[in-house]
Amino acid sequence: MKNMMPENNDKEKTREKRIELTKTILASIAVLGIVPFVAVVPGVIKIIEPFIGNKRRYRTPTYVVGVMGKLQKRGLIEVYYEGGVQSAKLTKKGEQILLKMNPGGDIGKKKWDGKWRVVVFDIRESKRERRDALRKHIARYGFLKLQNSVWVYPHSCEELVALLKAECHVGQELLYMTVDKIENDVWLKKKFHLE
Repeated sequence: MKNMMPENNDKEKTREKRIELTKTILASIAVLGIVPFVAVVPGVIKIIEPFIGNKRRYRTPTYVVGVMGKLQKRGLIEVYYEGGVQSAKLTKKGEQILLKMNPGGDIGKKKWDGKWRVVVFDIRESKRERRDALRKHIARYGFLKLQNSVWVYPHSCEELVALLKAECHVGQELLYMTVDKIENDVWLKKKFHLE
């Protein structure tokens, strides 16, 4: 039984790396729109570095392109060839999968950097449907509400916020901030399991 534990632990770590890589690729393509593979791959490798440790295999462009090929087979991205350049675009299915991937699911596993990510929005009453959809998405992703239009999260999530802006068509009505301190944040730390 003791021999099986490290193997299961390794499988779990590998699974987490794959999920993080998939999330990063989908979020990068969602933020950039139709994008050449050569533009996605280096950025993805840099973003996932904290999650992949010393495994060189995950740092190679070949591995990332292979994962993108699998995402294409699953119908999450579409691949185009224009002028001999391979480009990718997120499909509707890919958008739905990305929105379902909850960044709050791995809280407690990531090391907190001591900074809060705050999303603030001011959307007028005539756009109530967009405002309500945005609140619903933000809550689903694990943000906690400070006030009706002020939500907080403990880890970097710029790609997700960019995706939400596009998905809910809010643009400059939504601001993303990184702050060092929130007054009386003890309850937030408990909710996010940071203590």
